Amino acid sequence: MYGFAANEALLKHYMEVFGADFIGIQHPFHFMIDEEHAKKIMEVYTYEWTNDKI
Repeated sequence: MYGFAANEALLKHYMEVFGADFIGIQHPFHFMIDEEHAKKIMEVYTYEWTNDKI
């Protein structure tokens, strides 16, 4: 997974929390999250969406 952080602080957060790697090719805060770390993210942040009110 590739993405662009809004700023350096957010990039550092992604690196520390999600295991992102800085690549900086297309943007100063361009990052990549490898497949192993992406699977861990999906395990934690996968939700079943519903129209029910919480």
